[in-house]
Amino acid sequence: YARFFVYLNLFMAMMLMLVLGNNLLVLFVGWEGVGLCSYLLIGFFYDKPFDERTGLSCADAGRKAFIVNRIGDFAF
Repeated sequence: YARFFVYLNLFMAMMLMLVLGNNLLVLFVGWEGVGLCSYLLIGFFYDKPFDERTGLSCADAGRKAFIVNRIGDFAF
């Protein structure tokens, strides 16, 4: 689980960068980093079979979250 905790710490660092950024460039890097880390965390168990309730595997759910975040970023 070392990779999971690396992703989690990276997510927390990007969230801190997003919240504590003092200019728009730092805020943007934090925003994009949070989106990337959320994709990595959602798709962490990529080798698990799909969930019967949702019909998605973890890799598919991560990909879906990434695409939805990109659409939200574009609309923002």
